[in-house]
Amino acid sequence: MQLAVLIQAIRDCVSVDYKTQKRAIDWFTSDDFTDFCEEIGLDVYTLREPMLSLVTTPSATLKKNAEDTISSLRASFWQKKTH
Repeated sequence: MQLAVLIQAIRDCVSVDYKTQKRAIDWFTSDDFTDFCEEIGLDVYTLREPMLSLVTTPSATLKKNAEDTISSLRASFWQKKTH
């Protein structure tokens, strides 16, 4: 479930809807995000930086970069489950 929340937040970061994008960015910079990361054992700064850099990415590559980030997260979660 946590991975699904994170994936949706990443996709929201690159949304064409400004309000959706702003809410996602606000979450990535919030204490709630820090708590979320601590709960699932992920480093908040390792996740936060790529999310914020997505916002400054040219729109032509935005979705691809978001999906690349999601793929990396899935691999990370998979490794945690198998170790």
